[in-house]
Amino acid sequence: MEKVIDNRLNSRYVEGLEYAESRLSGMSIDVLRRACRADKLTFAVALPPEDENIKWRYLVDVQTFEKCLKGELNLFK
Repeated sequence: MEKVIDNRLNSRYVEGLEYAESRLSGMSIDVLRRACRADKLTFAVALPPEDENIKWRYLVDVQTFEKCLKGELNLFK
């Protein structure tokens, strides 16, 4: 489940790739995670763990993702 990063940005950024996975049919969450960690997605960034108790985090730019879905931008860099 995606989590809003900041209430002021709720229409722009969400944490988690589930938002993108739900809109991209046929693309698994694992593929999205790998692409994001490799910095291959135009609409998302991966935030590496700061210590051993924190997992990878993913930040999706919703407006950019919507442009990708409309064909205005490429999904991949």
